[in-house]
Amino acid sequence: MVKGTVFAPGRLLMRGMAHNAKNLSGKTFGRLTVLAYVGVEQFESGVKGTWLCRCQCGKTLRIIGNSLTTGNTTSCGCASIDALVERSTKHGAAKRGGSRSMAYRIWQAMLNRCRNQRVPNYADYGGRGITVCERWQESFQNFIADMGEPPPGTSIDRRENDGNYEPANCRWATRAQQARNKRSNRIITYGRKSMCLKDWANSLGIDQASLYERLKKWPLKMALTTPKKGSAPMLGSRGKSVERFSPPSSSVRGGPAAAGTTKEAA
Repeated sequence: MVKGTVFAPGRLLMRGMAHNAKNLSGKTFGRLTVLAYVGVEQFESGVKGTWLCRCQCGKTLRIIGNSLTTGNTTSCGCASIDALVERSTKHGAAKRGGSRSMAYRIWQAMLNRCRNQRVPNYADYGGRGITVCERWQESFQNFIADMGEPPPGTSIDRRENDGNYEPANCRWATRAQQARNKRSNRIITYGRKSMCLKDWANSLGIDQASLYERLKKWPLKMALTTPKKGSAPMLGSRGKSVERFSPPSSSVRGGPAAAGTTKEAA
């Protein structure tokens, strides 16, 4: 198990090992095997000797020697995840036909990216302060009770990208729905419509690249109301052209907005 912050390396002060320091090379502490001495590093809590270790799961990391010898650190963080998994699967709740269910794999991946600093996408989740609610951390049963089984072709999605994983902020969504809900999406508001670039392009019958070029060169109103070349504009009751919008209802965010504004999604 892991106690305290011991993974982040400090400022290296000295590579040589002090004459009275205990050599930990080759020793095993829980799931960790010590590979080599790194050096003396400066941390907020003081000067500490650090060691390069390999966890049974295959990950390597630098750990303060005292955290190893006192038993405060015995894995890269995978032990706590595995303990939680064991508690949640002891009655077979995560099994479907002898293998782990899709819902279970989604739940485990969600915990990993929010809690395990060693996974590649931790910086985009746990590193940004995104957490999993206590109820879902307690057990897989709680998670599946709140979310239900995922429909085919869906995964978990947070409605608000800066919000946490919790019942009120999560849904099952397709890849296309999740792509529209990314932080990097450009949200464009015109009249009472707020949509991402892709949905505006779809409503006009053109591709994203063409709409992007329009927005760079044309006034916003013209860019968002001119249909694809060769298509006749729809006419109102008095013969005036009207805007042609047919976006999916799920892609429109918020209520009325000021006409002619664009912004980047938060």
